[in-house]
Amino acid sequence: MNKVNFNSKILKRHNEKFKTKKFNNNNTVIKNDYIILLGSFKKSNNEDNIKIKEIVNSLRKKNIIKYSIQTYDIGIGNALLCSIFHCNNIAGMKIYINSSNSIEDLLFNVKYSNHILFLSEKYIFDVQKYSNVKNISCLTIGKVTSQNHLIINDGLVDLDINKL
Repeated sequence: MNKVNFNSKILKRHNEKFKTKKFNNNNTVIKNDYIILLGSFKKSNNEDNIKIKEIVNSLRKKNIIKYSIQTYDIGIGNALLCSIFHCNNIAGMKIYINSSNSIEDLLFNVKYSNHILFLSEKYIFDVQKYSNVKNISCLTIGKVTSQNHLIINDGLVDLDINKL
């Protein structure tokens, strides 16, 4: 699948599932915040779902997470796009996801139970520590940028946010 097809597939699914505008609330996600993916690239299982929710809740209570979104039922690609709409301070993102799974499966599979977390660099170790204790995969997949683009895997997906 080429770049144009990935872009249109994300936009099509976004338009089908979400009729969102940027919210007026001022989430604290800012340029250069890190984006972390919790959970594996295997199909969802209930035990991992519970562990991921425990990690996210614990990190929220400690004010480590600035924003999080679950990927189940929407896929990673749409969760990233929704994050841009839900956080007024996010102009764009640069993401790199490496896996033995196909990039199409990673972006659009709606049965992965992952959470995407946005946080400051100083908390990355804390998130990794909580994830290791629960035996849950934790990958740093990108950063928030000042460019008005959602860029995934060096331009395989490159959506101009201003045109949405």
